Amino acid sequence: MRYFFLALVFFVSIFSVVGQQLIINEISQGTGNQEYVEFVVIGNTICENDPLPCIDLRKVIFDDNNGFFATGSGVGIASGALRFSNDVFWSCIPQGTFILVYNQADPNPLLPPNDVSTTDGNCYLVLPANSPLLESTSVSPTISNTSYPPDADWGPSTGWSPILMANSGDSFMIPDLSNNGVPLHSVSWGNNTMGSIIYFAGSAAGLVFSFKNTVDNNPDNQANWVAEDIANGTPGAPNSTANDVWIGTMNPTCRQNALLNLSATNTACGGTNGTASVSVNGVSNFTIEWDNGSATPTISNLSAGFYVVTITDNSTGCEIIDSVEVINSPGTLATSLVVSPENCPGSCDGNIAVTILGGALPLTTTWTFNGNSITAPAPNQACSGNYQLTVVDNDGCTAIESATVNTTLNPVISVSNDTLICIRDTIELSASGGASVVWSTGEIAENIFVTPLSTTVYTVAVTSGACSVNESITVAVENCDNDHFIEFPNVFSPNGDGINEVFEPILYENVETILFSIYNRWGNVLFSSSEQTISWSGANAVEGTYFYTLRYENWVGSEGQKHGFFHLER
Repeated sequence: MRYFFLALVFFVSIFSVVGQQLIINEISQGTGNQEYVEFVVIGNTICENDPLPCIDLRKVIFDDNNGFFATGSGVGIASGALRFSNDVFWSCIPQGTFILVYNQADPNPLLPPNDVSTTDGNCYLVLPANSPLLESTSVSPTISNTSYPPDADWGPSTGWSPILMANSGDSFMIPDLSNNGVPLHSVSWGNNTMGSIIYFAGSAAGLVFSFKNTVDNNPDNQANWVAEDIANGTPGAPNSTANDVWIGTMNPTCRQNALLNLSATNTACGGTNGTASVSVNGVSNFTIEWDNGSATPTISNLSAGFYVVTITDNSTGCEIIDSVEVINSPGTLATSLVVSPENCPGSCDGNIAVTILGGALPLTTTWTFNGNSITAPAPNQACSGNYQLTVVDNDGCTAIESATVNTTLNPVISVSNDTLICIRDTIELSASGGASVVWSTGEIAENIFVTPLSTTVYTVAVTSGACSVNESITVAVENCDNDHFIEFPNVFSPNGDGINEVFEPILYENVETILFSIYNRWGNVLFSSSEQTISWSGANAVEGTYFYTLRYENWVGSEGQKHGFFHLER
């Protein structure tokens, strides 16, 4: 978690103390010549929204043994030193920034990519020793001269060689120019035992030396430093949680591990059993205040929503404010019903098997039958109808399941043809269920022929095994309009193209032909028929208009007539 704030900066203008705001945080010999040094710009503690201080690092020198830690040969004195150039880039480096400088001839694989941006949010700079932002000198110091030369003897950096480290004994330092090169901060090893600040006995080969803030935040305290295998190096990142917390007090945006760890347990189904918790990293003397007034690390009995906590560091007065969300989850309660039908109508020997999964105990169950509250149906005593089970758990989660108990013998009587039943039609009545059917007319069939002109109630007895049920249906019989059952085309074209080749009136069921005739315009009969199916080919007839007459008998024995005209096209 990163904490962002307005990055206002100010300058430290007294050059004599600039070096004291830069320390060595990690140094590694690597494998072969994969050497690097990691500095950290330090400063005073600030709070989240305070202006962010920066320092001017222009011309600040860093070096290996300059003769201060050991004299003579074989003590790691390399002729020359490196420093940050006089470029404006170094004029305001925010405190909390890591600065990595490495041997460009043999880069350590643990290093991040080169980076010279102070605004990209990663809080580190990575430069090869021959970077144009660095300067070097080869004039001094030497075994006999530990002072550093004037600006005229500095130029563009030639690389890592002026500070090349020896494994058996050497040092790395930030010298105090106002005190003839005495180190402001240093790390030494091997035979560099004079005036050391941080010292490790033996060779540095294959090792990394790291400031871990083990007991406090003093980089000059040997107890805060650790020598480890080079694989444990963390260039560009904190060396430990404590190291991260310390850097975060100087620049909250550089903190890589969350100062606050917030967690929540969710409530379910609108309940109030959620919790929210906070823990604080690296701060021992603090107070907690939640927005509900609680001052404990964990608050309970919460409904869904956001909860804000304020942590006050009592040693600095700084406040950290953050929030955590308690989410309303759907819960895990689920139900299912498996239904077996009753055998005969009214036998009430059906069954409903209930399964309830999940949910927080205890559970409350209620039943309804056809909308009315009931006790739970006993096994094998369910009647045909609609049941509903409602289950509520201790979190307030609700599961509702519905089931319909049917009867094995459950016939449905219907009229499968048109609802308009005309006299002399056949009523196609049907009954579902696959049982035997006996109609009230005495017929054992699934349809009957209607002759009376009246509304009739037909009753069916349906039997299956030991069960029997009677059902009825009302059928209205009408004397239908004849015109609905006769259709005449108004044109046909006997031209051999296979379309509309004959003139064919359509007479539906219950209309019987007496005589059908076709006439030309002069009244001559060209065609006549008393057949039920009528078809005229128009043979030898010319294109024009023709007339027809139809005498017919309907289903009650009454005679009727229709006439009209049509057009013949060639």
